[in-house]
Amino acid sequence: LALRRRIVFSVSLLLIVLISLSIWHGYTGYQVAIRNAEQQSESYARALKEHAERAFSEADQILLACIREIDSIGGIMAVNHPTLTKILTSHNQNISHISAITVIDANGRVRATSFANITTLPDASERAYFKYHRDHRSDKILLSPPIQSLSNKEWGFILSRRLETKSGSFAGVALVFFDLHYFEELYTSIVSGRNGRFTLATTDGDY
Repeated sequence: LALRRRIVFSVSLLLIVLISLSIWHGYTGYQVAIRNAEQQSESYARALKEHAERAFSEADQILLACIREIDSIGGIMAVNHPTLTKILTSHNQNISHISAITVIDANGRVRATSFANITTLPDASERAYFKYHRDHRSDKILLSPPIQSLSNKEWGFILSRRLETKSGSFAGVALVFFDLHYFEELYTSIVSGRNGRFTLATTDGDY
């Protein structure tokens, strides 16, 4: 009887040890999977952040080049519409994430845009970015939350700069309109099949 009890005890102890080891291996495997997923997510987030920063930097350089060229021939009010359109279009060629480059005068009227097939130039005087640049004498770039284009009603977001006369007074706004679909398709292709999700947001929380 004593031998039987020892055998039962030994077998029970062995089962407990095996179950404990199984649970431990499962737990450690789960922790490793979580760490790998976190590292992968961090890598994706870092890559997407760097891509967005490059896209915005490239767009700003293009915008500055447009402004310099327009200023060199007298400013937006001294240049006729066909010439302005030609300048904007020439800087917007083969840039997939930029839908359009647009210049707006001091009254909020769109003077020219690289959007194709636009027959009526809209009024942007009520847009938040226009009011900001009108009321703030600063060379700071402004990145808008998602906004619907006045020209083609597509959704995107805007990087804009204040335009000034030689005396420093407000002359209008120059802006780049980013195609939201471009970022959606690109980021979706990166996380597709990996149970991933992404959010593109500003530091203020706009997305």
